[in-house]
Order: sequence, then structure tokens, then C-alpha cells
Amino acid sequence: MTFAGNTIIAGDIHGCWETLNVLISDVKPELIICCGDFGYYPNFVGQVHIDYMGRKQKIVSIEDGVKNGKTKILFCDGNHEDHWSLQALKDTEVAPNVFYMPRGSTYTLPDGRKILFMGGAFSIDKPNRQLGVDWFPEETISHGDIMRCPGEPIDIVVSHTCPASLRPKIIKKHPYGFSIPDCSEDALEHILQSYRPRFWYFGHWHMSMSGHIIHTNTKWYMLSMAGGSHMWWMFLH
Repeated sequence: MTFAGNTIIAGDIHGCWETLNVLISDVKPELIICCGDFGYYPNFVGQVHIDYMGRKQKIVSIEDGVKNGKTKILFCDGNHEDHWSLQALKDTEVAPNVFYMPRGSTYTLPDGRKILFMGGAFSIDKPNRQLGVDWFPEETISHGDIMRCPGEPIDIVVSHTCPASLRPKIIKKHPYGFSIPDCSEDALEHILQSYRPRFWYFGHWHMSMSGHIIHTNTKWYMLSMAGGSHMWWMFLH
């Protein structure tokens, strides 16, 4: 299997800029594509939040934290982002050479293949979060998001969570089960059946898996979180 140049696909970053910077320094990729939970909280820089592991984490801005140089970074939104600030953006370049990819947006690779971005997912830790601070109702995929998808073939999908048909495979191996239904997965299942992409990449579950959806001929990869014990990044196929 060949790879798409020096392009990396990464799982949840969660504002762990130092880990991302080490990857950039070691591999020197031309492009990094992140599968949500990037860590975008511009209105809370300097404040301490409780991170995804229940630990205290001081929020550092992307401008101050990410040392990407000539490496271009594209990220879709996860459930753990400041969605109100994302929706208010006038310019999707949130820091030098770092771009937010809204739901339904596309990016064309140098080889001509087209990527569809569809971030969003439900937070199972919602009861431990505060509205407008670290939880936002816009976190899940809406009908309007689906309507913004293009009417043209898509080769690759980058999302935060998975299509609904993959959930049973994942929860068998996931330590927490994620038993709460997520409407975003139903929306992604619609995208899967509509576009039948060749590749699909997502994060969210904080572990790594891969597989093949036979009826759509889609190879899928689930990436772990930055710095996790499992594979959290790979070269884009």
C-alpha cells in the first residue's frame, strides 16, 4: 500500500502541543490532518480545565503552543472544543498555517483525491462539564451539517467519531463501553452509505483499531490520543 506523500493523519490532540511538536520535529511532515478534539479553547487561555483523563490542564493558545513552521495543519472539531468560538470564526486559519475544517468542508490533496471533514460527537462526560466553558450543545452533528456536504465524489472522510455500523466492533474492545447512543454516528453512517469513500479516519475513542467495510469497500482507521500507548498517528494512505 502506498502513502500520500509526507502527510500525517493524527488522533485526538487535546491541546497536548508538546507531543504534537515532537512529531513535527521528528517527522517533518508537509501536512498533518487531525481527527478532532484538537484543543481549541481561545477564550479560556491561561485557565485550568479538567482534561479528558480527569486531570488539571492549563490551556495554552495554539499560537503559543504549536511550533509547526512550514507544516500545514488541518483539524476538524471534536466534542471537546469551544464550538461557539469555532462557529463565530470569520477566518478558518486559527493560527499561522493551522486551519479549522468545518463540517461538510473539503480539501483536495496534491494527488487529486478529495477529503470530506465531518467533526462532532456526543460527550459521555457531559455531566462533569459546564455549559459554555467546556461543553457546548453544538458538539453533535446536525441535519444542517449534512446538508453542507458536497454533491461530488469523496475519496477520504475524516471525522471525530465513527459511523454507527462500526460501533459494535469498537465497544467490544473499549474499556468503558460508550453505551450512550450518539446521533452523530447515525449521521456519519449516512455519509458512509452516500459517498462510499475508499478510506475513513477517526479518533474519539482513545484507542487504535482498523478494519474494512466490505459493502462500501472502505478501509477504516481509528487513531488513539496524542501520547497514548497505542498508535495515535500514521501516514495517510
